[in-house]
Amino acid sequence: MAPGRRHRSLRLLLVAVLVNISFWQSTIVTDVTESGKTEDASSLYPSKRLPKVFTIVILTMNRLNSLQRLVGSLMNEGCQYGHHDEAVNIEIHVDRPKDGGTTAWLETISWASNLSWPYGEVDVVAAKENQGLRDSWFNAWRPEGDNERAIILEDDVEVSKLWYSWVNGAYDSYGQNSDVAGFSLQRQNVIPLTDGRIRKGGISANDNEAFLYSLLGSIGFAPTARIWREFLEWTDCALEHDVDVYVDGLITSRWWRKPKNKRSMWEQHLVYYMYHQNMFCLYQFPRNSTLGLASHWKENGEHFKGKTRSSHGLVEDPAELGNFRFPSEPNKFDWGANPVTPTRRKTLIVSAALGDQEPDTFSSFLSSLRKHYSGDVMMAIATNASPEIRSVLAKYNAKHSEVDISNVQHSMDIHRFKLYSKYCTSEYDYCMAIDFRDSFFQDHPFKYVNMDGGHDLIFQSLGRSVKAISDHWKSLPHCAQNNGTLVETYQLCLTGKPLINAGGMVATSKGFQDLASFLLGMATDRDCSDQMAVNIAAHCELSSAEILDQGAGPINTLGYGSSSFRIGEKVTNLDCLPSPVVLGKSLQLES
Repeated sequence: MAPGRRHRSLRLLLVAVLVNISFWQSTIVTDVTESGKTEDASSLYPSKRLPKVFTIVILTMNRLNSLQRLVGSLMNEGCQYGHHDEAVNIEIHVDRPKDGGTTAWLETISWASNLSWPYGEVDVVAAKENQGLRDSWFNAWRPEGDNERAIILEDDVEVSKLWYSWVNGAYDSYGQNSDVAGFSLQRQNVIPLTDGRIRKGGISANDNEAFLYSLLGSIGFAPTARIWREFLEWTDCALEHDVDVYVDGLITSRWWRKPKNKRSMWEQHLVYYMYHQNMFCLYQFPRNSTLGLASHWKENGEHFKGKTRSSHGLVEDPAELGNFRFPSEPNKFDWGANPVTPTRRKTLIVSAALGDQEPDTFSSFLSSLRKHYSGDVMMAIATNASPEIRSVLAKYNAKHSEVDISNVQHSMDIHRFKLYSKYCTSEYDYCMAIDFRDSFFQDHPFKYVNMDGGHDLIFQSLGRSVKAISDHWKSLPHCAQNNGTLVETYQLCLTGKPLINAGGMVATSKGFQDLASFLLGMATDRDCSDQMAVNIAAHCELSSAEILDQGAGPINTLGYGSSSFRIGEKVTNLDCLPSPVVLGKSLQLES
């Protein structure tokens, strides 16, 4: 059974336990049906429901003393649950031990089933088979709406009486932010970076204000609903396709690579996801360095062995946390605990649209682009482009340049690179050239662009070798001016190399100038295809070029034997993350 499917089906393997809930003054029976939906077996719910619900999810198995300590801290009257306009429900998820239904496991279920909780509903969900810690987290909470709120707690955590007010304040302030994955009660002390610049003195207390840190904190983690839902959708795909979530330079990646951790360590998937989506986790440290919003007791289990001890005392004075004042733009810190300095890169999308006279084609391309990108756009259009096309360009704030096709010496497929080098001036950090008739956008087009390695050109390969496409291979002698020695040199260079897509690439101004200079000097024969010319340039001539595998990077090309996955309606790269740019729309629609 594929891992992604297993996570869905695990919901079907859970059985709910009768729970005595004093708040509703009734016994509620819940059952997990074959469809995976929970059905109400009682009609005793009150007619008036509170407008909002906060869910506390507790993950436990057979550590009853730990569970009781956690619930005791949650019961603290200082938590002030009644001061917020929402019910507070508890879900206790009891995993089954690997050796079956032990006495300690049954005692845990029995105690949880009789829990009296005066602030909302209680639901106890006992697994019929062992899930492990990783799958317990992935099955803990599946929000349906973007405004839902929850916190996930392992049973060896103890919380401060201030936890609820702090988490709700964080949700109010950052719950809809696209770069905030969640909020942690943890007093984080892990700097995961194994090489590179690490801040002397460790993680900054940030003057005791809330701050964002690149590493998540799993000790009392409250995910933002939309991002957590999208993360779980990605996780289902990533597990099904055995995506490697190793991130270079992090100690967490080394921990995850250990075989015993693959089934228990859920955090590395979120580390990978947050890294590629440029997300952070919110923390706030009390002024007293010995205190935290939660304490971790490090009980013996899947992650820890040895003496049990509390990590921190519990903060009680709101003044230690600035009385819950959250900055509108909290400071950000990277994996080395260094302040993150915003980088402002100027970018350009450029496309040659010389042969198309359909306004709808322009509108489709630009409307898709503008959903994700507000930067500069330059379109090369024919001198006889219609007023309707010019109107579409103006509507989407796209600049245009008119080209007299009758004066073009090379084939238009080659000449477009001269246009790219003209438009991509030195004022731009990066430029993306993309075929516009067959492309659509799913995210910011420069999201996965990284030229820190000194490359001036980034090409995307396809799912076939250069030699496998006979039409392109036949044009090689024409690209080599029928020079026998040069033909042989290029054939040897290209044998076994992946075919590069000439319809989409990213480059600096220098990169496009170098590429255009080489192509215009080489492809004087009109029988030299642009695909073959670009492949010769990238594989054999331009040392500053980086060639990314198909299904990685900013542009994913469909067709030519390429592979892709889908999550809902989105085409993904081979790591299951949505492809920012998809080239090959006609193939996408046909599949």
